[in-house]
Amino acid sequence: MSTAQLKAEEPFEIFIEAPHDIQIQGAHIEGVSMYMGKIPIFFREVKTGRWKADAMLGSCNLTEMKWRIVFAENSKLSSSGPAYLFSYRQ
Repeated sequence: MSTAQLKAEEPFEIFIEAPHDIQIQGAHIEGVSMYMGKIPIFFREVKTGRWKADAMLGSCNLTEMKWRIVFAENSKLSSSGPAYLFSYRQ
């Protein structure tokens, strides 16, 4: 993540390091603590094996919200489950 403390409705960047033969076909962020829909994120390869996406989280009424990144089924990364679990506090 581009910032240590995430805040609702403020943009941030997500960085993924992956083996050079991995292609990220699609991904989304979804709530773990509360269902808030799926927030699509689009990764682009910035250098071999390093991917970047811009994202923003929605606001909710929970004091602390947990989120996870889920990769598309056709990605080799999807077999290992969510790549990253994170949270923010209001």
